[in-house]
Amino acid sequence: MTLDDIGHVAVLGAGTMGHGIAEVVALAGYDVTMRDIETEFVEAGYEDIEWSLEKLDGSGRLGESPDDVLARIETTVDLESAVSDADFVIEAAPEELEIKHGVFEALDEYAPAHAVLASNTSSLPITDIAAATDRPDSVVGTHFFNPPVKMDLVEVIYGERTSDETAETASDFVESIDKTPIYVRKDVRGFVVNNVLGPFVEEAAWMVSEGTAEIREADATMVHEREYPMGPFELGDLTGIDVSYRVRVEAERPVPPILESKVDAGAIGRKTGKGYYDYGSDDGANYTPEDASEAFDWLRIEARMSNEAAKLIGDDVATPEAIDTGLRLGAGFPEGPCRRADGIGLDAVLEKLDALYESYDEDRYNVSPYLRELVESGRTGKAAGAGFYEYAETDGGTGTEERGVFHEIEVGDTDVTDGRTITGADVTNFAGVSGDFNHIHMDEERMRESIFGERIAHGMLVLSAATGLIWQYRSLEMRDAVVAFYGLDDLRFRKPVYTGDTIHVKMEVVETTPRPDGPGNGTVTFALEIKNQRDEVVISCEMTSLLK
Repeated sequence: MTLDDIGHVAVLGAGTMGHGIAEVVALAGYDVTMRDIETEFVEAGYEDIEWSLEKLDGSGRLGESPDDVLARIETTVDLESAVSDADFVIEAAPEELEIKHGVFEALDEYAPAHAVLASNTSSLPITDIAAATDRPDSVVGTHFFNPPVKMDLVEVIYGERTSDETAETASDFVESIDKTPIYVRKDVRGFVVNNVLGPFVEEAAWMVSEGTAEIREADATMVHEREYPMGPFELGDLTGIDVSYRVRVEAERPVPPILESKVDAGAIGRKTGKGYYDYGSDDGANYTPEDASEAFDWLRIEARMSNEAAKLIGDDVATPEAIDTGLRLGAGFPEGPCRRADGIGLDAVLEKLDALYESYDEDRYNVSPYLRELVESGRTGKAAGAGFYEYAETDGGTGTEERGVFHEIEVGDTDVTDGRTITGADVTNFAGVSGDFNHIHMDEERMRESIFGERIAHGMLVLSAATGLIWQYRSLEMRDAVVAFYGLDDLRFRKPVYTGDTIHVKMEVVETTPRPDGPGNGTVTFALEIKNQRDEVVISCEMTSLLK
């Protein structure tokens, strides 16, 4: 079974995730059958797709008419007819193993023998789901992120008996619907993103519970100083405090007292109007840059995330590249935790974890053997030339002037950066800094309908985010190589970028000029094309910088 064999896709479930996945698949040109157990569920899901397509069309982001996309979507309540000629099945039923077992038992009977059977589960083991079939080698996880139309990431998860052919076909299919897959090669609880993201919320909650930090202080520091798109407590309110609580209870992990007290009080976040913040009488998550504090121990949080990443790598669950891509696209992180840990220094991360374990004697601070191995072998991060990643040498030693990044670049060199999703927090923070609330840069109808206002991301914000991608780009080591920024030429803003869109940068070297005197080795001019997730050029320009 390969991608070329996929023509008809069945999506089982018409709820928030199901109808979103069905829409994404139809947008990519596939024929889709969306099925749910009740006619009213199917009709509601179809209406949501109609609404979404009209919004996409109205904003100029649909390359064909909504009717053309809808013509590729059929609906039914009959499971057998939905899957009898399906080449790829995506189950999006409620997160209860008994329900999913019932679905997969039926798929064993009704789906073609060649079909890939995928589950959109966000928490249940793929191995347990596959146990309901006589073909576990054909069962794979495809964990989409909510909302599927906007979120670029899909985790492709192996069960214990998932074949490489099945996983590779699933990954190719994900790419064919304009999403970015990452492999989760072992069936671990929480997969990749939720495993690494967990300490972001949890450790902050422990710090507040023990009285060493305040809620606004934690959120403001992580957003305004560490550049995360949302603070840990704001994120907890958004995803649901009860969800975090249930995950920890089911995993038999200690629960931070502040989290437990919120659940006991029924104040579980935005959905109840009150959680860590009050969304009724107050302004919700109303922390400001002034709430940030140098005393807040952000390394305690980031060290734990780095440690979780190291566990996944050491256990051959995922690569550093997959983890970093997952957290950037799935959680909106400014850079991946592996790349960030290398910048901090893995020795500093290890020292922090060891100190925390000595102070608290809690399992969550146990250092991953892989992390300790890296440090003991001298792979302590970027400054050492290697950590989770290998780094090109850009300075130090004799002959530095001929070994800088500048001398590794030739005219015609072309590279593409990783992606970065523009978040509502990006737009809010940028507007707050620039004072730019000009209606020209807003889609006012979308703004009225969203918690973030869904402002169109201002062109300069997108350019700023794209520049950050370039500075971080690993093959050129731009972040430490830039001595001075000379400016932009021929700048063109070609298309709007909306919150939820993902950008990447295609960069081609068009000119290099050595600099015999003064700081830096020479100037490099790049022709840039900033593209969205549909590979459309949204900004083009030339950028000149002085590099080492």
